[in-house]
Amino acid sequence: PTSGSPREPISKVLKYMRSLEYTRTPQDKMIYPILDEMNLKVGQEVFSAPDQFSFFDSDYKPPGEIASSGLVSPEAQLLSVSWLIGLIRGMVQLSREGMTGSKDSFGRVGLLEEGTGEPYSNAVGYLSYQSFSNSTMYIGDLDTLLTNGRLGETNKASLQAIYNNTVSTFGEEMARRVIQQLIATTPAFHTTSSVERKNGKKRLPAPTALPAEVEYKAIVVFNLFGGLDSFNVLVPKDGGDCSDLYSDYRRERGIAGMLDKNLLPINATGSGQPCTDFGVHMKLPSFKKIYDAGHGIFLANFGHLSKPVTKYDWRLETRTDLFSHFKMNQEAQKVDAFHEQAGTGVLGRLLDIMQEKKNMTVGPIAIDTVTVMLDGKPHLGRPVDILPDNRGKRLDFSPELQAAIENLNSDTRINSGIFSNYFSQTLINTMDKTDTLWEYLNTPIRDISGLRGNNFEQVLKMIGSASSRGVNREAFFVELGGFDTHSSVIPSLDDKLPTVDEAIDGFYNGLNEMNMLDKVTTIIISEFGRTISPNTNDGSDHGWGGNYFLFGGGLEGRRILGNYPEGFAESDPTNIGRGRILPTKSWDALWYGVSRWYGVDDDTDMDHVLPNNQIFGCDLLSEWDLYKTGNEKISGCGGSMISFDLSVNLNQPRYLTGKEQKNACSEAIQQVSNVLNRTTRCTITDQNIIKLEPNRRKQRDRTLMDSSFAVNFITTMVTRLPGPASDNTDVTDLVTAAEEALTNITADTSLFKNSTGEATVIKITEAPSQFPSILFSISPGPSISSSISSEPSPKPSTVPSITPSSSPSSSPSSISSEPSPKPSTVPSITPSSSPSSSPNPTNTPNTLSLETSFNPSEILQGNVGSIIYKVTTHQAENIGHMSITSTLDEILQITNIASSDGWDCSASNDQFIDCSASSLPEKSTLITVHFSALSFESTYPISCDNKGGSDFFIKFENGSFLRGCSNGGPVYLDGTDITEFVSTKRNSVTLNGISLDLTCEDRFPDGWSELDGYGPKQGD
Repeated sequence: PTSGSPREPISKVLKYMRSLEYTRTPQDKMIYPILDEMNLKVGQEVFSAPDQFSFFDSDYKPPGEIASSGLVSPEAQLLSVSWLIGLIRGMVQLSREGMTGSKDSFGRVGLLEEGTGEPYSNAVGYLSYQSFSNSTMYIGDLDTLLTNGRLGETNKASLQAIYNNTVSTFGEEMARRVIQQLIATTPAFHTTSSVERKNGKKRLPAPTALPAEVEYKAIVVFNLFGGLDSFNVLVPKDGGDCSDLYSDYRRERGIAGMLDKNLLPINATGSGQPCTDFGVHMKLPSFKKIYDAGHGIFLANFGHLSKPVTKYDWRLETRTDLFSHFKMNQEAQKVDAFHEQAGTGVLGRLLDIMQEKKNMTVGPIAIDTVTVMLDGKPHLGRPVDILPDNRGKRLDFSPELQAAIENLNSDTRINSGIFSNYFSQTLINTMDKTDTLWEYLNTPIRDISGLRGNNFEQVLKMIGSASSRGVNREAFFVELGGFDTHSSVIPSLDDKLPTVDEAIDGFYNGLNEMNMLDKVTTIIISEFGRTISPNTNDGSDHGWGGNYFLFGGGLEGRRILGNYPEGFAESDPTNIGRGRILPTKSWDALWYGVSRWYGVDDDTDMDHVLPNNQIFGCDLLSEWDLYKTGNEKISGCGGSMISFDLSVNLNQPRYLTGKEQKNACSEAIQQVSNVLNRTTRCTITDQNIIKLEPNRRKQRDRTLMDSSFAVNFITTMVTRLPGPASDNTDVTDLVTAAEEALTNITADTSLFKNSTGEATVIKITEAPSQFPSILFSISPGPSISSSISSEPSPKPSTVPSITPSSSPSSSPSSISSEPSPKPSTVPSITPSSSPSSSPNPTNTPNTLSLETSFNPSEILQGNVGSIIYKVTTHQAENIGHMSITSTLDEILQITNIASSDGWDCSASNDQFIDCSASSLPEKSTLITVHFSALSFESTYPISCDNKGGSDFFIKFENGSFLRGCSNGGPVYLDGTDITEFVSTKRNSVTLNGISLDLTCEDRFPDGWSELDGYGPKQGD
């Protein structure tokens, strides 16, 4: 039963014409090709593949028996509603009337529509096959010609009965034409599989699930294939606070960049971008309209990532064929970096959960194209409906012919051919479905202009009929190609983008008119961005990260999410060379929040939809980040965090593969979550290979040296607090559970190839998050290693250096008139004017050095971190007080001190370290100081009677804090009451001529004020 395969549509048409002796008529002047626009009619046309990767996916697994048997069937992807109807109607038309100009014909539409009344007078060709045998032999001849003798005795007997009935009423010529048409509907013609083993039962269409009592939601994906040059879609504007970034953009883009005068201005205040004045390509006014209306969001620098990477390790850590149209298109549609859900797409898996776990009625629909994005679990038997780009078609045969088709495709026994069975079931389902679809797709609706207008009209019709069709969740896919702009990128975009704009503008207006905008999230994407630097043809080449747009669904609009590059030069952290921009957000980040909105509320279900979401830790977009009504944040985030330094010994020098990292983290998450009974997340970063001391072993009279290596990496685990934020017990539980789990995992030789089973686990940081942060944190935790800038900062540091400079300053600072009240954390490089005396002097002083470094400005309130000091002692003594306040910040509090040699260390006033050391000479000891950033409010409390709404809290680049009341209450700068020096009124502060307008664009966690004069009011 597993032998054979479906036939490709174009091969079936050619076989039908050749076998039945297609003959040209005198009207055929050979001006046009015989077959016209076959890719639109049957899904396939000679020399007209949609791209260089053929008409279907090579690994496509149709749902049902074929997938369950572990087989693929690429050709089956074209057995869709639209193309199957077009194929059968075209062959029926060819048999009845020849190759005419009717809409059902395979020929050129409109060709020779007026005939003389004679047979085939309005056709350019017809099927001329003649047989002078009797009816039985005629059917046998067609069986041989069209199905290679696989029609089967049961089906031949059915055809014989139909032949006899037709002859008696319409004559022999008509009877023979009817037999030609009916054989074109049999599984023996459409596949090379066996079909004879029938069980005598009628084949029933797939049952329709009853809708659940939930509101309708839909996702529409508009894929711009070819690699949209999206850094010409969203551009920093000149003349505002983006002027410097725009100058950098123009310098690097050159002829491939947009001029400021060709940009439509938008404002990104509150988006956390490098600046706020951006522009949209002038050919996309609909994007600006939707954005300004508060219904749209731009996604800055998104793309495929298999894990978080940097400019320095992306080659090592990225698993895919980057910069390939086919692979990156697949990655964008599958969102499954390690191919754990083979043959499925992200929308298909979303529909899986809605269907299986939520008992919803779902529908995957593509408009006039094939896509893996809508494919779900094969065993669910849910095919993708591919609809025509305009109106609807159906197999409107007479009741007698329809009954004959159903009989020819009746049910079969279990050992019949699975490919023929798949065709017959698809045909019966199509016949059952198209009668209903025909009614909805031919319902008048608003006209949408442009090349893709018809496609979006079809989507609007399906959305409008969702309630009548009893559908709870749908996903739509529309595609437009032609964005591979290797030459003349500026005029190419000027030519292509109006098509996008017309489609989106009409679709947006249609959703508004139907009052369905908040129920439909529309996402415009492309497989990758393009290079910032131009090529020699004034075009741009294949890049990586890009900028995209989404709207509807109740989004919290007028924002740019993600991280727009702060520069475009080769030295920028996101520029990996040749002007390719490294994505700072993954597709997983986008789909996490969208999936929550769609109805995925279980972490296990989310892992099915996004198998790789865990590896990105907390660097995802939650439903709360995206939608006005979003309540769900990222599961497992917002609580305690701990990082471990791990080493796994290997017998060869290599890095851990992405799969090994994912498996290790998955195992750690499972073990820790089971112990703590709460959601946990895990990420792995910063791999390094270490060569270990060779192992010496004796063999006979020789000494052999075995090389040994270790791969060192950082694992960070985070879990959400179960109770009050002040509860410190959870971090201890996390430390214990995580350390035990990671110790077991790193010693597991089955998880790491070539592992010796030897491993080292060193705890790096542990501390609870004491207070919830009111500022967004870019990183889920403090950096373990410091980054080195390729260029010096133009701004002086606001924090003193931790270690002394290796060379004297060319511009020394002035000498303070007063001594610092806090002792230095590092030894002085000059002799003291008042040297101390020691009862046991030594010639070698103790030394103190910093082993880890950090950027204090990145430590936001509520975050945690640690510093490691290395102390080398030469005699037992009390090492005295070490202050970290000059190194850190006044609001950083010591939470724990640990010594590698068990020294007795304590903290006084939460700011000073006191360790009693007793160690051997030339002995080095590591002292780890853990700290947490206090809430500003706890350090500088003020009292505001806001009656609802939030007080303002502003942290400036120089480290200063401004805090006050939006109702005109007290204002504090770095803890000092400056109210008398400030001109204040509701929602505004003026200080020394600097005006701060406190807008209400963001949601306020304390709620809106209902009293005049107290806090922000909704709509202000």
